[in-house]
Amino acid sequence: FTIVLLPDTQHYVEEGKYSKNLECFESQIQWIIENKMKLNIVFVSHVGDIVQHHDIEDEFLRASNVMRKLDGVVPYGFCAGNHDMQLDGTADLFNEYFPVSRYAKYDWWAGSFNGNKNNCQLFSAGVDDYLALHLEFCPTDADIEWANEMLARYADRRAFITTHMYITDEEEAGITTRNSRLSTNHPGIHREGSNAGIDILKKVVIPNRNVFMVLCGHYYAERLVVSNLDGRKVYGMLSDYNLEPRGGNGWFRVLQFVPSENKIYVETYSPYLKQFKTGA
Repeated sequence: FTIVLLPDTQHYVEEGKYSKNLECFESQIQWIIENKMKLNIVFVSHVGDIVQHHDIEDEFLRASNVMRKLDGVVPYGFCAGNHDMQLDGTADLFNEYFPVSRYAKYDWWAGSFNGNKNNCQLFSAGVDDYLALHLEFCPTDADIEWANEMLARYADRRAFITTHMYITDEEEAGITTRNSRLSTNHPGIHREGSNAGIDILKKVVIPNRNVFMVLCGHYYAERLVVSNLDGRKVYGMLSDYNLEPRGGNGWFRVLQFVPSENKIYVETYSPYLKQFKTGA
């Protein structure tokens, strides 16, 4: 079965750029719909920074209209990135265009917190049951508490976390700290909470043994970090292409799960370019 990961889409819907870039976003969603049966796509996850400007309603409208094509077709989740919120964490337009009420009617929707900036979903594939947990950029302590409650409630399910910022492309250790570039203390980017990637690792990933993967964006880069945690491995994957032409050229991650091999095969594909990434 397959999970599709949507990296930052902010420049696809950005005011002044969308006429050139929106087609990339639309091609991603259309590809998911067309390949749902062929690839057994069971879930879609968005890493946040859905829009570029938190206060431009038309950007949210464009993003909502594109994502709405998945409503009732494939279960999906998303988290609020730093561009989706004001500096104090307020996310009025985010919650207006991606409200809890839009998703609560689906049986795969398991809950939300702090508006809809954090949310979780349930799905089953192969012989396993899964929990997808989405955490906002720099989650608050209350967000962290909610995440732990959800992971404990569904402790019998394999779980992965999607959050906007977890891995850095620069530092040797690989996981963001409060002093990382573009992290919580960066001028003009601070949001509601104070928990960086290292805090998510310590407070959420390590205590909950059902977590096997953390997905993120935020930094323009690709990186894989493996955390060896007391006999288990947790994979962290960074995907962000928004500085490439046309706001990202349509690149996204395709995660193909093969339980019989105990493996996840990851490819990076662009439905817009109709090609795979093959470089390092």
